[in-house]
Amino acid sequence: MADFLVVLGDSPTAHRWRAAGVHIAAALGAGTPSAAVEQPDLAAWTWRRRDGSRGAVAAEHGGDLLLAAGSWFGPDDLHSGSEPALLARVAARGIEPVARELDGFFTLVHAGASEPGVVAVATDPIGSHLAHVRYGDGACAVAASPLWLAALGEPALDAVGCQEFLATGILYEDRTLFRDVRRLPPAAVVWLGAAGPLRNAQTWQIGALEPGSLAAAAAVDAFGAGMRDAVRRAARGAERPICDLTAGWDSRLLVAFLLDAGIAFDTTVTGDASSADVRLSLRIADAFGLRHHVIDTPTPPDLALLEEARALCDGEVDVLDYARIASVQRALLPRFGTSWNGSFGEVARGYWWEILEPSPGAVARLDAARVASQRYAKGAIATRLWPESERLDPLRHMTEVVARCDAAIDRDAPLGFRLDHAYLRMRMRCWQGRIASSTDRLRACLSPLIFRSVLEPLLRTRPEDRARNRLARRTLARFAPELAALPLEAGGPALPMSAANAWRFAPELMNLVRRATRKLLRGRGSPEPAFARDARLALWRDPRFEVRFAPRELALAQHVVPAELERLVIASRQPDFADEALFGRLLGIELALRAHSRATAERAAAR
Repeated sequence: MADFLVVLGDSPTAHRWRAAGVHIAAALGAGTPSAAVEQPDLAAWTWRRRDGSRGAVAAEHGGDLLLAAGSWFGPDDLHSGSEPALLARVAARGIEPVARELDGFFTLVHAGASEPGVVAVATDPIGSHLAHVRYGDGACAVAASPLWLAALGEPALDAVGCQEFLATGILYEDRTLFRDVRRLPPAAVVWLGAAGPLRNAQTWQIGALEPGSLAAAAAVDAFGAGMRDAVRRAARGAERPICDLTAGWDSRLLVAFLLDAGIAFDTTVTGDASSADVRLSLRIADAFGLRHHVIDTPTPPDLALLEEARALCDGEVDVLDYARIASVQRALLPRFGTSWNGSFGEVARGYWWEILEPSPGAVARLDAARVASQRYAKGAIATRLWPESERLDPLRHMTEVVARCDAAIDRDAPLGFRLDHAYLRMRMRCWQGRIASSTDRLRACLSPLIFRSVLEPLLRTRPEDRARNRLARRTLARFAPELAALPLEAGGPALPMSAANAWRFAPELMNLVRRATRKLLRGRGSPEPAFARDARLALWRDPRFEVRFAPRELALAQHVVPAELERLVIASRQPDFADEALFGRLLGIELALRAHSRATAERAAAR
């Protein structure tokens, strides 16, 4: 996430936070601020991205201050880089109406001269560009990084947040790893004072849309128009863009409309020569004359790469997995600026709708227990790291989270629409948003499919016209027929099936049979990727890691049941560690706690 820090208040705590903030950010890997603003009851700083590009920026005019982080897009061709013009618009009209006009992946912080001692924080429609808040005695601090805010005081872990993260790999709702640090809500303007939150307003409500109001050809027209608008806007100010291109649906949808708009871009894929992603993306690139860059599968990370990954993700992502993502992004840094991807394309395809009963078009509330057990808590790992009185049952907990999310749709709506709402608010905000926010610290990144011009027609499309990839197939056939004719990973083309082309789907049918057979022979669940196992065992073969991460050396032991943590650490040294995904998550929390300790120690030594 493009980094910023704002401290509000005139109390001793506020002044202590102001004095500590920049030092903590530097100790946690941010470097030197690119801009600083000092006022009697407010201090603010912004930082560039790690690639040196503009990250969060500050604009001032007539006593008003605006911080903008991420990639925002407004009317009249306004976009990131036009912050003075955006501030003038906010000063003339107010932050709430302006925030309703904006799209993209962003956080804005506005301090107006007319309301001293107050800041208004505007989050993007999905809330993917994460922003966080912490309160103290007469002090409020807002930052992109939850770890920076946690380091302003003692590291009190949030038992629910940590267990949720260890169980599922994701932090939901407003939780972070730390009890005193909360995420701000999506699609909102939140006014904050030094004593606490004052008021808030919603800038986009999914529940206000009319599900089922677009059918067949009208849905294709609306989705296509939305995609054309999205890629045109995303291209404003994008420097040397590079776009993911794999064997799947979502990147193909994005590439189709980039080609349609005549936008100059390169493409990239990660993997070895035998993978379907590499083989089929090379075929697409060759067919359309794209400059395509194949990145080899990264090797397991060492301690230095893990620490770099922690500095980007704050320990809130499986740090082994994020080190792999960051290494791919770093390989592209010297040649390219903005990174585009096809995230949110799943909504076009009725993703996860197969679990809905009796059908995606049925009007009912979500069966929260079913949704949780088959998706959000599937494969969840329960631990005994916390005392029994604080211990979390992952299935029960995620059932409650799904139910709370679904309750926000306070009207009759089809099950498919309700599941999409949960998917956007839970998975895309909390999982994709955490990864995208981490990468945005390194370089500008954006999925054009996040724009409301894309999501609104998708959410309004009749379930029967979106299920089983129908809308995606019809859209590609309409706007990019040559691209739609090329095969997907499953083997068939991205075209609608007809009597004339049914033979072309034979490889897809055979692939489905093979997958079903493998699943039957394998039993329940699927093996973890070899990368996680190889990375874990490589770390334990490193004598430095073995010494530094011995059970008695772990900072986490001060917050959990030490004997249970020791049991897990010892078990993780074995090749057949039962809970492979748990290791990278535990390591993320441990690295965050150690970074917290270093930052506070360096700050104390500097006094």
